Amino acid sequence: MGKLRAFVQLDFMTAKTGFQPQTVLIYLAITVAVLLFVRNAITVVWILASFALSFINMPFGIGESRNMDALYAMLNVSRKTVVKGRYIYAFTVLALAVVLCLLVGGVVLLLESVLDTNLYAGATFGIIATIAAINVFTISTQLPIFFRFGLGKSAGWTAIPNILIMLVPLFYFNMFLRPDFDGRIFALLENPAVVIAGLAAVVTLLTVVVYVSYRVSVKFYIHTKREF
Repeated sequence: MGKLRAFVQLDFMTAKTGFQPQTVLIYLAITVAVLLFVRNAITVVWILASFALSFINMPFGIGESRNMDALYAMLNVSRKTVVKGRYIYAFTVLALAVVLCLLVGGVVLLLESVLDTNLYAGATFGIIATIAAINVFTISTQLPIFFRFGLGKSAGWTAIPNILIMLVPLFYFNMFLRPDFDGRIFALLENPAVVIAGLAAVVTLLTVVVYVSYRVSVKFYIHTKREF
């Protein structure tokens, strides 16, 4: 457990070395500009989610360029621990991003009354949950590929979460906000039993996906001679 905790901390430290302060300022500036001028909180959530995903991929990229595998071996860290630690790191970053997005959603709710305008705050929380679920799935499909081929050879997969996240608000605005949209679906979602059953099904499915992804990653990483 001690080595696992140390590895997760090392991943955060590794990502921190590759993250420039000016990048954070750029993301913050874009976020504020979108909120004030575009007046769309959903786009802000998309920006924050993209920011988190770039942070998740950093240990792979930096590990490849600096041959971190040699350091793991020197510290006597097993490959299974490396995989487990990388999953903990990735989903911890995702959880922190979701919390940040929820805080933004709360701020937007306050701003709606202050600015007397519609920032789509009501839809924001549902989209945050949808984006979080999409990210759990896409990260689970990415990590085995990264462990097998490395980030450099599978960089195209890093674009998939951003594409899917971008489609969420587009789907919402083009489907749910259409005047002719069947309101019976909204009525169905107001049924607590339907909502609970749906959430249970999604959580169960994602749990299975993460477990299978982890097992495949362990198999790939243990049986490959590729070094990060």
